[in-house]
Amino acid sequence: MATIVVQVRAPEAFAPAGVPGPVMETARRLGLSLSPQFAEATDPELARYFVAEAPPAANVEAAAEALRGLSEVDAAYVQPEPSPPGF
Repeated sequence: MATIVVQVRAPEAFAPAGVPGPVMETARRLGLSLSPQFAEATDPELARYFVAEAPPAANVEAAAEALRGLSEVDAAYVQPEPSPPGF
């Protein structure tokens, strides 16, 4: 399963889950599961980061690009797969 890291802007009004409405709507439309990257964070800067889990057949690059196109998103990128050291 591929992961997209999403950094949202810090608007005054967030949806109850902490994600601006259009971000959640776009994630849902793309079949992504969105959750806080640092769930226990009290630092407002860390609370701006979310991870979007994509199903295996998803085009994650296109999904990240769609999220980057939202005014509520500062950044969205596909998290690289882990690899052994030295490779």
